[in-house]
Amino acid sequence: MNLMSMLTATDRAKMNDNVQWFQQLREKNQKDLSQNYFEILYGTASWLVDQLESGTGDKFFLGMAGAQGSGKSTFAKMLQAVLQDLFEISALILSLDDFYLTHKQRVELGSAVHPLLLTRGVPGTHDINLLSEIIGDLRHDRPARIPVFSKAEDDRTGSRLVETQGTRVILCEGWCWGARPVSENELADPINQLEVAKDADGTWRRFVNDRLKDYQDVFLTNKSIFLAVPDMASVRTWRWQQEQEAPSGSRSMDREAVAEFIMYYERISLRMLRDQPADSALTLQLGDDHEFLGADLNPAN
Repeated sequence: MNLMSMLTATDRAKMNDNVQWFQQLREKNQKDLSQNYFEILYGTASWLVDQLESGTGDKFFLGMAGAQGSGKSTFAKMLQAVLQDLFEISALILSLDDFYLTHKQRVELGSAVHPLLLTRGVPGTHDINLLSEIIGDLRHDRPARIPVFSKAEDDRTGSRLVETQGTRVILCEGWCWGARPVSENELADPINQLEVAKDADGTWRRFVNDRLKDYQDVFLTNKSIFLAVPDMASVRTWRWQQEQEAPSGSRSMDREAVAEFIMYYERISLRMLRDQPADSALTLQLGDDHEFLGADLNPAN
């Protein structure tokens, strides 16, 4: 079922009335986003509002996943703005990236289990217990102190206090949000050069898969959105573009390093491309040029 076909004539009229608003938002955030992007964005917000109106009135948790470079963080920020400015619905973004273990904790984990765990990103490198506590606080309108993680420094740099009284939507975004563990058989063979060279016996990937089991309760949301990339080649290209666009002082990887970095995520990313469209309520299909090719609703979810 196509998302845009669900919009009413009134929805489309309101969307057209706010094109100028979107242009201003795009300029403010210095994002080169197309009219097609706004249509999908507005359609997603309208769909979400329908979910809220048919719900219980409690906090609505929306999961959002997509591989590196897919634009999930940007989409979450834009969706938050549309909800708040055009629909008068307060929304908070909760990013999985802010819950990485500290650099010291990952050094200790890498020493105790496997050296690859020093690199942030995969399940097992997050403080999932803290994230679970924070979600509980937000759900019950208790003030919560959310850590702030700096990717440039590869460490936490502080925290921010949030209060959610009056906040209706919690946008939970993370590259592997909703991913599920697999059987031992699926982990048997290396799938890329990183696993061949640095995880030949499978210790790292088995640990990651085992830790992913601890994430499942946290991943439970009212609905979920998946940004589906065309393939891993696109992920490598887009992640390299992000590195190029970063301020010169914060760039840390050349193209070869970016390609290796993506290998850490590749196993789960490929699995999510296979499984998440069936598990998500809404799948946004991306093309090679980063444009949205479609938005598919799954009535089963």
